[in-house]
Amino acid sequence: MKNIIIVLILAFTIPFIGCRNKEDQKLVGTWKEIPFVKPEEALEIKIWSFYAGDALEIESTSQAGEVDTLLYTYNIDGSTLKIFGDGVYGPATGDVRGEYWVDALDKEFLKMTKRKHPSDTAYWGGSTDGAFLRIELVKQ
Repeated sequence: MKNIIIVLILAFTIPFIGCRNKEDQKLVGTWKEIPFVKPEEALEIKIWSFYAGDALEIESTSQAGEVDTLLYTYNIDGSTLKIFGDGVYGPATGDVRGEYWVDALDKEFLKMTKRKHPSDTAYWGGSTDGAFLRIELVKQ
């Protein structure tokens, strides 16, 4: 009886322990942001690199060839992705920091919608003004 209980406990906990690991495995890698304009009208090309653990690097290349790299940290839990970073990263709609709904994540695509901006309140207490930024990425 004791062995059956141990087996049942392991059977129900092991699948849940591996969930975060699977999300991280899908996310880790290099992704190209899909602009919502014609390719020739895009002002910049953005490459997102998610690293194992929690590091995120976004490299922006302008039409003139100027490269700007910003560093962030991230946390993914189920259908929620949070991107953290220090400093001022631009206007609210261009600042990628915040909390996102992950609408789709597989081997080829990451589609997400920002639902909260970071704010000075405890753990993003609810700054949502202009938050609904849609970002779609394709795996490189």
